[in-house]
Amino acid sequence: MAFGRCFEKALAAYFSGEDCSAALFKEWGIFRDGPFEYKKGESWDRLLHQGVHLLQRFVQDDRVKICRPKQDLQVKMVRNLPGDNEFVAYIDALGELDGTQCLIDWKTTTSRYTESRRDCYRSIRR
Repeated sequence: MAFGRCFEKALAAYFSGEDCSAALFKEWGIFRDGPFEYKKGESWDRLLHQGVHLLQRFVQDDRVKICRPKQDLQVKMVRNLPGDNEFVAYIDALGELDGTQCLIDWKTTTSRYTESRRDCYRSIRR
């Protein structure tokens, strides 16, 4: 979860015209000596390397556009519920994917989604 949040900050840097790899290194660097338990074969360095590679691929593919990063990243949504309660959610991004306006939820995982799961996300996006 911590790495995912660091990656989101790196994406925010990218959409703001900053060096996203440097942002990831800075944000993830805070956790370098953290008391994390990594899965077998993973480490702080390996996650950083994978994150930089993923950022490079993201930039190279150039499929996502966020025109107003200050307003359209980490968008807070609040809805009133009965009993003076509130439902609060954060949308990772409002933007375009391949020219189609979308609500975007970033996912960072070392596992690939199955074809059926990817098809489900595609149908939701349409």
